[in-house]
Amino acid sequence: MNLKSFALRFLVALAWCVVLPVGAPVRPASAASLVVNVLSDTSDHICSATDCSLRDAIHVANNTPADDTITFSVNGTITPVGSLPQIVATSTAGTLMIDGGGNIILSGQSAGRLLWVRAGANLTLQNLTITGASISADGAGVANFGTLIVRNVTFSNNAAAAGGGIANFNGATLNIANSTFSSNRAFNGGGALANYAGGVVSVDNSAFAGNTTDNNGGGLWNAGSLTVNNSAISANTASADGGGIANFGALTVNGVTFDRNQANSEGGAIYNEGTASVSRSIVDANRATFGGGMYSGNAGGLALSKSAVVSNIALHSGGGIYNAGTSETLASNSTFADNRADVTGGGIANAAGTLTVVNTTLSGNGADVSGGGLSNSGSATLQNTIIANSVAGGDCAIGGGASSITAFHMLIENTGSNACNLTNSNGNRIGVDPNLGTLTGAPAYFPLNAGSPAIDAGDNIACLTPPVNSQSQNGIARPADGNGDGAAVCDIGAVEAPASPRIFLPVVRRSP
Repeated sequence: MNLKSFALRFLVALAWCVVLPVGAPVRPASAASLVVNVLSDTSDHICSATDCSLRDAIHVANNTPADDTITFSVNGTITPVGSLPQIVATSTAGTLMIDGGGNIILSGQSAGRLLWVRAGANLTLQNLTITGASISADGAGVANFGTLIVRNVTFSNNAAAAGGGIANFNGATLNIANSTFSSNRAFNGGGALANYAGGVVSVDNSAFAGNTTDNNGGGLWNAGSLTVNNSAISANTASADGGGIANFGALTVNGVTFDRNQANSEGGAIYNEGTASVSRSIVDANRATFGGGMYSGNAGGLALSKSAVVSNIALHSGGGIYNAGTSETLASNSTFADNRADVTGGGIANAAGTLTVVNTTLSGNGADVSGGGLSNSGSATLQNTIIANSVAGGDCAIGGGASSITAFHMLIENTGSNACNLTNSNGNRIGVDPNLGTLTGAPAYFPLNAGSPAIDAGDNIACLTPPVNSQSQNGIARPADGNGDGAAVCDIGAVEAPASPRIFLPVVRRSP
C-alpha cells in the first residue's frame, strides 16, 4: 500500500470514530424539514418525533448551516412564553421558512414581541396568524432587520410603539403578499406597519383595515421606500396625520383603494412629506381637517394619475387634495367628484404650494365659502381640465397670498370670480356646460356625452407629453377624432371620447 492510499483510509476511519455529544441532533448540511408536533412552548433545543416545539424547531434551524422549512402536524394556537428565538444570519443558518398550513395561530398574549429577524437573516412566514403581541418598543408581531417575506399571513390585534404588526428597520427588506393587517395599534406611528429610513417594503394584494395610531399613519408609516400594489387600505385612523398612510420617504401606490380612513389633522387617506406617486387608485369617503383625501406639504411631491378622488370630506379645506407649503402636486388623467370642504377647495385647495392640473375633471365638488371645485392661493398651472357642476362655492376661486394662475384650454362652467377670473383666451372655454355623463367605472370617471364641447377642444402638445403621455383615464389613447371631422385632437378632461366615424357632407353640384 502506498503512502497516499494509506493516508486516505486513515482519514476515513478517523471520521467514523468521531464521538458526538450526547443529545446533539445529527443534521446534514442541506435543506431540511422540521415538523412541529406540539402546541406547548417547551424548550430543550431538540426536535424529536414526539416532542418538537416551535421554539425548539427555530433553535435547531438556527444551528444548522442549511436552508430549513418548519411545518406543523398539529392545529391550533401556540402561545410562546416571551419572544421566540431570534432568526440568525443566513451565513450561519441558511434561510428559514415557517409555514403554518393555514391552521396555526401565534398568540403573544400581550407578553412581548413574537419574532425578531436579525440583520443578514432571511425568514419567510406563510399561512398563519400572528395576534396579541404587545411591546413598548417597535414591531410587536415582527421586528425585521434582515429579509422578511410574508405570504398569506394575518396580523391582528398587535400593539407597539411603532409598527403594531411589523417594524422594518434601516437596511431591511420586506415583501408582503396576500396578507391582512387588522385592528393593530401603534402609539407613535404605523398602526399596522412602520418602515424606517433605509428600509425597503413592497406590498401586493393585501388589506389594511381598522388599524389605529396615536400619532401618524393609522395603517402604514413610511420613511424609507414603500410600494403598494392592488391592495385595500380601509377604515384606519390616525390621531394626527395620515389615516391610511403617512409618508416621509418614497411612496408608490398603484391600483389601491383608500376608503373610510380618517385623520384628526391632515390627510385622511395619505399624508405626504416625501415623494408620492398614486396611479389607478380610488380615494373614496376619507376624512380629515385639511386634505380629506390627500395632504401634501413641507417640500413634498405628490403625483396623481388615472385615479378617482370621490366623496372625501375636509372639515376645513381641501376635500380631495390640500397642497401646502412648498409642496408640488401634479394631477393628470384623474377625476374629482362629490368632495366637500367646510371652508375652501372642495376638490382641490392649493395653499402656497405649486399645483399643476392637466387633463383632469372636477365635477360636483363643493366648499361652503369659496372654490367648490378648486381654490388657489399659490402657483397653479391648469391645462385641458374641466371644472364644473360645483354644488357650493363656485367652480374656481382665487384665494389670498401670492396667487397666480396660468390656464390653457380650460372648460369652466361658471364665469367671473367663480371661474378664477379666467376669460375665453388661450383656448379656454368659460361659461360652458361640459355635458358630462353619469359617473361610472373603477376608478370612476365622467364620460363625455355626444356633442360635449370638451371633445376635440384640448391642446395636443399638453396631452402628448408628460405627465399625460397620450393616455386617458378611460384607457383610450389620445388624441382621437371624437367629433368625426378628420382631425385627431385631444379632449379636455380626464377621459378621451372614442373616435367617431368621419362625417362627409354631401357635395352639391350646380348645373351648367
